[in-house]
Amino acid sequence: MKSFVYQTLTVFFITTLFLQCNKEVVNAEEWFENHKEDRVLNLSNKEVGVLPASIGNLSHVEELTLQYDSLKEIPKEIGNLKQLKILNLFGNPIKTLPEEIGNLENLEILLLGRTELNEIPPVIARLQKLKTLALDETKVRLTEADVEVITKLPNLEILDLTLMREYKTLPKNLSKLNSLKHLVLQKTLLEKSDVVRLRDELPKVRVKL
Repeated sequence: MKSFVYQTLTVFFITTLFLQCNKEVVNAEEWFENHKEDRVLNLSNKEVGVLPASIGNLSHVEELTLQYDSLKEIPKEIGNLKQLKILNLFGNPIKTLPEEIGNLENLEILLLGRTELNEIPPVIARLQKLKTLALDETKVRLTEADVEVITKLPNLEILDLTLMREYKTLPKNLSKLNSLKHLVLQKTLLEKSDVVRLRDELPKVRVKL
């Protein structure tokens, strides 16, 4: 019985690894042209190379998913997507965001988990309608500067910082996050004193540890 289960799991993991290593190569220029009228676009787990400037022509899109596409940078033309409400860039090795991303005036959900970001980009402060910001499994450390960015987002309700790999200690201005509804810090190695501070300084926030 154990042998059968072991073999089954082995096959499953090998199959999953094979699929991840053999991404479908997609011509993003053509793909965007064929879907430019769509409101929901999902181009996940593909090998797209570099995103073309024509991404800025997706004037109708409200939800854009570019998860696990091996993207190292996002073109500035993404700032043209004025109707965009949800942007998912999870699992891409991006280290920065273009300043133009601050032009996404209707963006409500921004998913930046498992990227190479090491801070909360200051440009995010311009996203005044943002409600959910996910930076799980990144190098973000939640510094005082990061908190100051968050305080400029009047509608932010959820901040996900699960598994902060580079976490050191909670910032001195922690109490400024009291406007949040949910703060997710799962799988982050917190000291007991940190947990006490979270409860004392963020009494209105539902902190998930």
